[in-house]
Amino acid sequence: MPHLLFVVTAAGGLDDVADVAVAPLVARGWTVQVVPTPNAQTWLRSTGSMDRLAELTDLPVTAGSDYPPYRTATEARPDAAVVAPASFGTLNKLAAGIGDNRATTKLNELFGIRPARRVVILPNVNAAHVRHPAWERSRAALLAVPGLRLLLDPDVAELNEPGEPHPPLRWDLLLDAVGDPSVSPG
Repeated sequence: MPHLLFVVTAAGGLDDVADVAVAPLVARGWTVQVVPTPNAQTWLRSTGSMDRLAELTDLPVTAGSDYPPYRTATEARPDAAVVAPASFGTLNKLAAGIGDNRATTKLNELFGIRPARRVVILPNVNAAHVRHPAWERSRAALLAVPGLRLLLDPDVAELNEPGEPHPPLRWDLLLDAVGDPSVSPG
């Protein structure tokens, strides 16, 4: 089965990722490898979600010190990748090519593989993040990655001001963008 790298960050929406994103992708035929950023790993451990994700994917959920320093049999080169929910910090790291943890390192490597892999990013950012001076540079850099789709524009996501409730993440759009594993990226 085709392999999907699924990077999760500690942005809001992480609590829903197993049921609304990972389970449907597994049902579509993807072999999903969940790789959390360090902060997301702490969050997932504290909620017991690491076990739930491992159960859904039949693969270990590892990051940081849990990860062996070599590629394992379960560590296949991904055919596609997802970053969701994607935090402002992680988006800026990826745009700058910073690989300071396993998740960002794997994604930065994937961005350079040819032929291009399908990469879908569902940010969870607010209006202040989008007004930040780094946003446009980071957005442009990410959109220059062949095969990458950034699901953030006025038709896709409402942006809240800091301190206001977050609108729900559009997991449906993420699933549509990832698609079926038998379809090549377009």
